[in-house]
Amino acid sequence: MKLILVRHAETEWNLEGIIQGHSDSSLTCRGLRETSVLLAAFSASEYQIESVYASPLGRAWQMGQSLAEHFCCSLTAEPALKEQAFGQFEGMPLELLRQKHPNDANALFRLWSDHAPVDSFCPHGEAFSKASGLTP
Repeated sequence: MKLILVRHAETEWNLEGIIQGHSDSSLTCRGLRETSVLLAAFSASEYQIESVYASPLGRAWQMGQSLAEHFCCSLTAEPALKEQAFGQFEGMPLELLRQKHPNDANALFRLWSDHAPVDSFCPHGEAFSKASGLTP
């Protein structure tokens, strides 16, 4: 068995530089094209897709549905695959966060680095250790 991890395609909020977390944003036209390219690449490969697990968030679920339908296999919602909850930062443009809350922005960017402390968290959000499965 091989496990292939795929991140969701481009969303409206990705395009606009807005923090997503557990808040959802639809795939863009480019994101839909990226999904089609992914399907074609998997179809042309030696991989046999037998099942798909996706975050229940719409952006990932939409891609999961496309994969499952294309390969005629099951699709299972897996909450553990959801993106980390970024609390009060969700829905906020990154640039606005940098301008109005520079310390919080620095803390958030530390979360996205290889050197993030496992107990880092966003205000009203989810601790990195919980989101990454490092704690029960």
